Amino acid sequence: MRLQSALVFGIAFGLLFIAQVPFALGTVSPSQAGLGTGLYFGGMSAASAIASTILPQFALNAATGVLWGAIAFTIAALSLIKIRHQFNEF
Repeated sequence: MRLQSALVFGIAFGLLFIAQVPFALGTVSPSQAGLGTGLYFGGMSAASAIASTILPQFALNAATGVLWGAIAFTIAALSLIKIRHQFNEF
């Protein structure tokens, strides 16, 4: 069961990370592809650095992790909806 869960999560994360770079490049004009790529990798690095400094200070249990995951998912979903509406206006 643990192996199956790890495999499913690994596939899900792999698909997610494969799709992020094309999404980042698709949100900017072709002349600003370098800016889109830089913002993507810079944002990922900043988020990783912030998370690694903040998370060791808190003792997170499963319920707290699920709550923070739900909050992050909601923020990301609302951001994507906003971006989609901006692209549909043009």
